[in-house]
Formats: sequence, C-alpha cells, structure tokens
Amino acid sequence: MLARTAATVATALFAFAAPAAAQEQTPENAQKFIAQIAGLGQINYTDRSGSQTFTQGSYQDNSGSQTVVRYYDKAVAPIWDVTSPSRCETQFKRKLVWSRGGEIVTSNENGYMNWKRVMSVTVSGANIVVADATQWSDYFHRFSLPTEDMAKRVGYAMEFLRVSCDATQGTGF
Repeated sequence: MLARTAATVATALFAFAAPAAAQEQTPENAQKFIAQIAGLGQINYTDRSGSQTFTQGSYQDNSGSQTVVRYYDKAVAPIWDVTSPSRCETQFKRKLVWSRGGEIVTSNENGYMNWKRVMSVTVSGANIVVADATQWSDYFHRFSLPTEDMAKRVGYAMEFLRVSCDATQGTGF
C-alpha cells in the first residue's frame, strides 16, 4: 500500500511538471539571443575596410617635410544597447577609434547590421567575421567572444539571420 501511494504521488508530481520545450528558431529569437549575450558584456567588436586590419588603423602624417604613414591600435570594446528595429536589422552601440589630424580619437558610435546585405558569416576560434555588402567594398565586422563554444552559438544565430533575411532565398539558389 505504501509503495502504491508513493507511485501515485510521483505520478501526480510528474503530471504537474511542464516539459522543457525548446524555443523556436526565428529571426526575432536570434536577435534576442545576440542582445542577451551582448547585454552581459560578452561581445567585443571591431571592423575593417579595404586593406585595413582588425587590429590596426593608419593615417598619413603630413606634419613634416615627408608624408609618413602612422599606425595605431584599434580599440576592441564590448558592444552594448543592442536592439532590433526589424527582424533583419540589428543596432548597437560601439566604440570607434580613428585619427583626426594625427591625434587618435575615440567616441561612442552607433553600429548597424542589415542582415539582408550580409554576404557571409565565418566563425574562426572565438571570433566571428561578417562580410557586409555595403556601399564600401570589402567591409567586415569582427565580433569576438570569450570562448569558441560561445562564438559558435552566436555565429549560428548570425548565420540564421543572414539566411532568413536573404532576399533571394525563395529562388532555390
């Protein structure tokens, strides 16, 4: 009788426990996931265009008798305040570093991703490189995460956004 009562209680408790359900993979949930990780300060950002690198910027110093190319380290800082005004757009705050008259200047700027224009998302180690087909050729965003596993998860969400927002996806090619 005691064994039967314990089994009945266990069955009743199991009936009240809700099964863990996986969230649906949607562009909105991908955006939410990226925003949550960035909100924890886990996504660092830098960009590059043309022949620049992710780690160094350069400028021409014309202050002397000869023009000299000078290099400076680009800041790699967390992104923050990530929002998605639409299912295929991500906005965020970022630190921008550049040269103005030979002086290195930093400021907080708005960053923007239009997933309809993204050509590729590549995960390499703890970094994600996003190739952006903007009005500038060869424009790339690099998002760095603390671990390779986290970069794979965030990279998957970014690739999901790229594919979901591809205007040509309905063509079969």
